[in-house]
Amino acid sequence: MDAKLFSLTFLAGAAALVLLTPVARAQTQTLFVADGHDTIWEIQGGTITSFSTGIGGPQSIAFASNGHLFSADIGSGSILDIAPDGSRVAFTSGLHQPSSLTFDSQGNLYIGSQQDSTIVEYPKIGGVLSTTPVVIDPNILFPFAIAVDSQGNIYSNDANTGSIDKIDAVTHNVTTFASGTDVTNGMTFDSKGNLWGAELREDRVVKVTPTGQETFFGLTGLQSPTGLAFDSLGDLYVTNRGGADGGFVLEYTNNGGTLSNTPIDVPSFFPGSLNDVVVQPLGVPEPSSLGLAVMGIFAGPLFLRRRKRG
Repeated sequence: MDAKLFSLTFLAGAAALVLLTPVARAQTQTLFVADGHDTIWEIQGGTITSFSTGIGGPQSIAFASNGHLFSADIGSGSILDIAPDGSRVAFTSGLHQPSSLTFDSQGNLYIGSQQDSTIVEYPKIGGVLSTTPVVIDPNILFPFAIAVDSQGNIYSNDANTGSIDKIDAVTHNVTTFASGTDVTNGMTFDSKGNLWGAELREDRVVKVTPTGQETFFGLTGLQSPTGLAFDSLGDLYVTNRGGADGGFVLEYTNNGGTLSNTPIDVPSFFPGSLNDVVVQPLGVPEPSSLGLAVMGIFAGPLFLRRRKRG
């Protein structure tokens, strides 16, 4: 797969046309991006398509082991189960502003609800996700970001203390894993077990080693970063809320174990802010997108342009 990042300008007119410019390194896997409005986008093979739309505010997205994409729909208080063909059902509803979700290696689903300040688990039993939640932590303030390590321990930002909390997989005891951070959005683990978090207000990301050692990365080009994801090569993708002209995605390459500070190409522009990004796991069937990438999906033509950075 030779996917490429590109930037777009939306103009009024007739049918849509996507113009692409290649980057120096091939994107190895398909990306899915949740915007701040009502759409989950797919970036595959050099094109952007509308994978699932009409969602009431997709805040956080994650892949289940069966290849379905789950979305925390903060607008309707639902968790959506989206099949590879783009069709969807509500896995559960009646939640109070679900703002984050993730799966562990066993396929259990964890959801953080912003208004309730609660993290719950939907365990996978007999190969099927239970619809009865188990409360993991009822007292964590605004869990905007959660992640699970290889041992099943749960990590969440704590808006009250400005820290990252670690919730033990077995006892559910809560300890402070990292302090002095401003992680208010996405978190993810790399292949070495390091935890990465997006600091939206600081325009940077933080890396925390398994022993709790923190390193702050002021990666070039960040503008209110929200979601983080690594691909199989160790390249880092970051969604940015952006500004008045919309959100965008940046890619930072892994060069021999060192993450580049400079994105490899101009980012992709979307008509609004972005909330999260995930990389489709290898071996998962490619979706059959509902959107049309080349003709007729938008109100007018799309023309390539370069974003000016100060």
